[in-house]
Amino acid sequence: MKPLKMAVIGAGHLGRIHARLLHQLPQADLLGVVDPDPQARAAVQALCPVATFARADHLLPQIEAAVVATPTGTHAQVAQHLLAHGIHLLVEKPLAPTAREAHTLVELARSRGLVLAAGHVERFNPALKAAAPFWDRARWIQGVRVGPFSGRSIDTGVVLDLMIHDLDLVLAHLPGRLVQVQAWGQAVLGRQEDVAHALLWFDCGTVVQLTAARVAPEPQRVMHLWSENGYCRLDFAARCGCTIQPSETLLQHPLQVEELPPAENKQVAQQLYERYLHRQEQAEPECNQLVEELADFVAAVRQGRPVRVPGTEAAQAVAVAEQIVEQIRPQLAVPDSPSQESAEPAILSLEALRTASGRREAG
Repeated sequence: MKPLKMAVIGAGHLGRIHARLLHQLPQADLLGVVDPDPQARAAVQALCPVATFARADHLLPQIEAAVVATPTGTHAQVAQHLLAHGIHLLVEKPLAPTAREAHTLVELARSRGLVLAAGHVERFNPALKAAAPFWDRARWIQGVRVGPFSGRSIDTGVVLDLMIHDLDLVLAHLPGRLVQVQAWGQAVLGRQEDVAHALLWFDCGTVVQLTAARVAPEPQRVMHLWSENGYCRLDFAARCGCTIQPSETLLQHPLQVEELPPAENKQVAQQLYERYLHRQEQAEPECNQLVEELADFVAAVRQGRPVRVPGTEAAQAVAVAEQIVEQIRPQLAVPDSPSQESAEPAILSLEALRTASGRREAG
């Protein structure tokens, strides 16, 4: 099978990484990288011998697919232009800055029979394997994704920059429907939120708490799942997972520790992970998630099979992120009155948020 003729649109931090990896990927033929900035184009050529262009027009008749790694605010415009020319796309996260733009891209790709994938790279993290038995019966999920200020992605807040990863994972794996959202945030370095917290309620009974920050002193990318059949901790940075589940001994002979004498309780504590709880660790630190993401996209285009992160699912993550940002935005403004200073973050159902959004659009 011939390599897929491709281009990378955008030569920033991620665009350069995509270009280097695609240049090395046997299934792809990277015909060029596009960026209006000559310094960005020079940085690409320092990494790999590939043609660079200030505009994409010259490449459009030659390529079959492209990776869009431009600033978030331009995703919709760039992607729509490429889809209109019949080009399959892998768009870096988030798919678009607004839900309306994301759904427009999804419909355009569907109408033209094109693959539209999104760069939610955590879907390719091997740590996720550990969580497979826990999603269906999860009751409480906590995700923390924080790190120092990088100087990148400043055209969006931390919800679309970082929290969108965990939103995507939760929406893709939980069996229930999201019914309620509560959010709080804070701007530290500019007009956008740099710290965000969100509580999500699902009709299956699961409650999700997500925290994202890009002004933290140390990076952390973890998720905890408490389920009816055990506990799972995912470390996305280390690409490892830890699970704790009841042992056969405990399942066959349930304990009532409050009824045991002190000596027996002490024995339970000493033998907790030997007899009563089964702990398992798994890790694959050498995995290159971006390579797997690119290979999955190329295979989907060539073989006509579903891509792992379709645009439809990425658009859902953008829609929820947008609702979180809508709740946070009033908290970032300078208060006009004492009543605003004391206002608590609202708790709104998704239906109420949709209705309010519809009223704003109608006005």
